[in-house]
Amino acid sequence: MDEDLSLGIDLGTTSVKVCLYRIKDETLVSSNLKPTESTIQSDIGPSGSEQDPSLILKAVQECLTGVPLEQRRCVKCIAVTGQMHGVMLWKKQLGNPCFSNDTDGFSVQGYSQLFTWQDQRCSPGFLSTLPEPDSHFPVNTGHGCATLFWLTKHKPEFLVDGKYTHAGTVMDYLVWILCGLERLRDADFAVHLLPDVAEPGHIAGKLNFDWLGISAGIPVFAALGDLQSYVYSALDNPTDAVLNLSTSSQVVFAVKDPKIPDKPDSSQPVQFFPYFGRNYLAVAASLNGGNVLSQFVDMLANWTKDFGSSVNKDNVWATLIQKALEKSSDTGLTVVPTLFGERHLPLQTASVMGITCDNLDLGSVFKSMCNGLVANLCNMMSPSYLKQNGITRLIGTGSVISRNPIVKQEVEMQYGILDIIFGESCDSAAGAAIYALRNYNK
Repeated sequence: MDEDLSLGIDLGTTSVKVCLYRIKDETLVSSNLKPTESTIQSDIGPSGSEQDPSLILKAVQECLTGVPLEQRRCVKCIAVTGQMHGVMLWKKQLGNPCFSNDTDGFSVQGYSQLFTWQDQRCSPGFLSTLPEPDSHFPVNTGHGCATLFWLTKHKPEFLVDGKYTHAGTVMDYLVWILCGLERLRDADFAVHLLPDVAEPGHIAGKLNFDWLGISAGIPVFAALGDLQSYVYSALDNPTDAVLNLSTSSQVVFAVKDPKIPDKPDSSQPVQFFPYFGRNYLAVAASLNGGNVLSQFVDMLANWTKDFGSSVNKDNVWATLIQKALEKSSDTGLTVVPTLFGERHLPLQTASVMGITCDNLDLGSVFKSMCNGLVANLCNMMSPSYLKQNGITRLIGTGSVISRNPIVKQEVEMQYGILDIIFGESCDSAAGAAIYALRNYNK
C-alpha cells in the first residue's frame, strides 16, 4: 500500500475509535472500535465519575493494532479528539520514555484518575462560590476547572506542590505522550498546571517514537473536542443540524454571528460553543442519553441477581427493544429521564407519571423511556427553534440511534417538521482525521 493517510483517534466515554482517511481524496480507508472498560469506583461514592487513563491508553493500543500494519505505515499526520470538560493530572517523566518498543505499550507513571464530564461532586452551592467566568459560558459540575477548585478545597493533599506538573483533558494527555512534550507555566493555584490553548489545526509537536508501524516525526495536531469533531464529520451545509444520541445527547447547528451574552447564564439550555474557523455552535447538550438506558438495563440485571439468578445484558437489550416494538405509540406513561440532571437544571431528577396496571410491562416502560429521552432534547432545542434559525434538515447520529429503532422512531415523530436523515458514518474520530488531513495539505 503506497498512499498517504490521516489518523483520527477518538477517546470517548465508553470506547476508543480510530479512523484512517486517504489524504488525497478524503476517503475512509478503515476504522476500528474498542470498549475501554475504564470506569473505576470513586472514593466519594456515586457522585464521583472517574476513569483509569491507563485502561484508555491500553484500548488505544488494541484499537490501533486492529488496523492493518501496511495502513499504519502510511500515516502522515495524527489528530486526537475525545470526551470534553473532564480533567486529569500527570507528572513529567524526564529521561523516562512513555512508550516501549519492546512491549509495544505505553509505560506511563505519575498520573491521576480522569475526572469525567459526568462527575457530580460540585453542587450548585459550591459552584456559586467560584469566581464568575470572564466568558459567556457558565461553569458546571464535571468541568475540569470546577473539579480542580473542588479538589483544592476538599482534598488539598491531591494538589500538593510537586505531585503533578500538568493538567488537561485525556486527549491532551495522549498528545503529550505522543509528542514527548514538557512545557510548564508558573502561576498561582492550579493555573500553572493547565495546558496552553492553541488554535485548531496547530501542530502540537512531532510523534516522538515509532508507534505500531507509524513512523516517528510526523505531525500531531493539538487535541480537539469530540463535539466539534463529530459535527465536522456530519454537517454538509448551513441549513443542517445534528442530533446525536450516544452516552449523552446533543442537538447542534453552526452559527456564524450569534448574539453572545456578556455574562454566563447557566439557566439557558442552549449555549454557544467555539467551533472551527472562529465560528460557533448553538448546542443543547443533555447529560442524559444512552447512559440512562444503560442504568435501566443494569438495574434489571441487578434485580435478577438479587433473586438468585443471572441474565445476559445483551439479551436484556434485545428483549427490551423487541417488547417495545410491539407496543402502540401511546403507552400512557410519561417518563422524564433526567437521571443525571441537566447543566441548566442541576437539581432536576427523573420521574414517571401516568402509571396504571396496564402499562407496567417492560415494553411500555422502555418505549416510554426512549420517548422521554427525545422529548427532553425537544424541550431543550425544539423543532420550531431550529426552523426559526434556518435549519431545514436534521441528521440523526450516534450509537443509540444506530442500535435502537425505538429511539429512531421517536426522533422521526418528534422532529417531524424537519427533513430527517440518519448518518451512520458520522463520528468524532472521522472528523478529527478529516480536519487533520485538510490542515496537513495546507
